[in-house]
Amino acid sequence: MDLPALQTRTALEETDQMEPLSGDLNGSFDLVAPPEEGHRTFSLEARSEQLFSRQHLEIIFSSPSSLIRFTAFLSTHRPQSVPMLIYYLDALKALKAIKYANAIAEALNPIPGYPFTAEGANATANPQLEAKAAKAFTALTEQDLPAYITQMYIQVVSLSISRRITGTLAPHLREASEGLAEVFCLTDPSRPDNPIVFASEEFNRTTQDGSPFMNMLMIAPLCDARGKIRYFIGAQVDVSGLVKDCTGLDTLQQLVSRELSGDAYRQSDENEKDEFQDLSEMLNMAELETVRKHGGRMHREYQDDDFDNIRTGALHMPRLLLQEPGAGAGIGSPSKRESGKLSGIYQNYLLIRPYPSFRILFASPTLRVPGILQSPFMDKIGGSPRVRDELSNALAEGRGVTAKIRWVPRVDEEGRNRWIHCTPLIGSNGQIGVWMVVLVDDDQDVNRRWRQAPPVAVPPRGKVYGATQVDGIGSTDSLAGDKISRTSAEHSMPARYKERQGSHGGSLRSVSPDSVRI
Repeated sequence: MDLPALQTRTALEETDQMEPLSGDLNGSFDLVAPPEEGHRTFSLEARSEQLFSRQHLEIIFSSPSSLIRFTAFLSTHRPQSVPMLIYYLDALKALKAIKYANAIAEALNPIPGYPFTAEGANATANPQLEAKAAKAFTALTEQDLPAYITQMYIQVVSLSISRRITGTLAPHLREASEGLAEVFCLTDPSRPDNPIVFASEEFNRTTQDGSPFMNMLMIAPLCDARGKIRYFIGAQVDVSGLVKDCTGLDTLQQLVSRELSGDAYRQSDENEKDEFQDLSEMLNMAELETVRKHGGRMHREYQDDDFDNIRTGALHMPRLLLQEPGAGAGIGSPSKRESGKLSGIYQNYLLIRPYPSFRILFASPTLRVPGILQSPFMDKIGGSPRVRDELSNALAEGRGVTAKIRWVPRVDEEGRNRWIHCTPLIGSNGQIGVWMVVLVDDDQDVNRRWRQAPPVAVPPRGKVYGATQVDGIGSTDSLAGDKISRTSAEHSMPARYKERQGSHGGSLRSVSPDSVRI
């Protein structure tokens, strides 16, 4: 997958450069070169207004595929907004039904000899319903459209930061992503105005030329062992490049293209639709089934209800949902607050005290196993002693560090390969107050752990089998639960032992003047 640039170098690159004119031009009063004919300047402020605009949501609703994605997002992440979506769609359906009724009434032709048919019927209007539908759409625009856009960007940002931490980001994106995963702050809600007490050096940075940029901000509460909120952790990412290029949002690209061409918002085939087609597109499955079953009945010469019931009886049988007990718990209802839950790439993180303590103070819900709070961070680092020593030294020196380590959350566990990305948060006195440690899964390790054992040749019979013979017993698959991959009698070593060999090596590479990569 080709990743887009999250950031733009400068917004001034596409503006009018206003270059001074050189030389003496007879009869001219110009001091700067005139603007190029047809030149359009890019404005991040204008693009952001388009991004969160009512027109953008109208385009999302006009596309069935985009509307399905938007509806699925609300169902999963904002179920409290689903009733508002249904309210708006039903109100809009009612307005379209009124429009269709008016079209039918308008098509009534006068009949000679019947004076009452000479004058057309007045069109029906419902201003109150129109106002309610408009307010419902405004609520969706102001509350749910920003959340939907944020979720779309989180997916791109998470992949970009993950690849940057693991060193697999494309070369042409590395410079623009410098400092991308190190923008954090920590606030103290027990003090007036919830002030920032610690922040990374990259926090609140601005572009060199002063041009604006757009941030994606994620905030989560940090609770102690008793569940009391002690601090808030914030992470922000510059997504100006995504906004500029309309990345992941075809609907925004459509809006931008239409405004650049001067076309008012309207679907290309909007004028070709009649009122009934416009209404029928909003019918739900139950309404469509009613139309299929009863539509046009008064125009049929005969009815065959029994045949219809026999033929379509299976269509009315409810679908069964089979699942393990408790598997669907919480679906469709807002989840309870989880202490410290951030989105995307930041869903696995720790906050640890600085040198020499290195004790874990807070952990994300995904890493919060019993006993992890107040435990020594270095006790969770397995694998090569060299990597442990270099990691400890880098943290002691206050240098940001990225390392591939063996993460062992419990003493009795084997652990697994993960990347850690450590960023110091600095206090007002210039000293490190806490470390933000982001953990990222090692894709190669995940693929290796779950790869099926390949077919092997059994020498006595000279054939290839999908299962191997060990002591006369066929093994039909690898045991992922025990992480054992049996291949042949002479290669039946547990996979966990194989992974341990050669998996703890590391290299020391500099990624910035103040950070190291182990």
